Amino acid sequence: MKTYPENDFDLNFSIETVKKVLEMLLRTPGHINVEINQMLSTYKFAYGVGLYAGIINIQLSSIDDQKTKLHISTMPAVGGNSDPAILLKIQNKFLDSLTGYLSGSLSIEKLAEKAKAGKGCLLLLFGILLTTAVLSAFAFSMI
Repeated sequence: MKTYPENDFDLNFSIETVKKVLEMLLRTPGHINVEINQMLSTYKFAYGVGLYAGIINIQLSSIDDQKTKLHISTMPAVGGNSDPAILLKIQNKFLDSLTGYLSGSLSIEKLAEKAKAGKGCLLLLFGILLTTAVLSAFAFSMI
């Protein structure tokens, strides 16, 4: 049985700041099937790196006024590669973006512009690829 990447991090930012940046990031191209539960501070979405896609689950909890605990886990997308090393790469790529925007090394203003710009054709292609994989898996299970 394979073990998928799962990590906990303490961030030196308030939970409100982390939520704001995370939600802006999830509105940019490359994040699909986004599910957000504000009450429970949970986030679930598909994220791709190159030809590989994974499903990322995030749970936020407040440690104190200026610290947030982030729990992140990544599992394979339907029909995707289940190699834990690839899933860890997907997770780390997303975390690099999130921490870059939180720390200010990446521009939050540019992130907001990307979020307003819409999803783009790359997301459409990714969605078609994911849908094809799901339908193929379903068709083969019927045989």
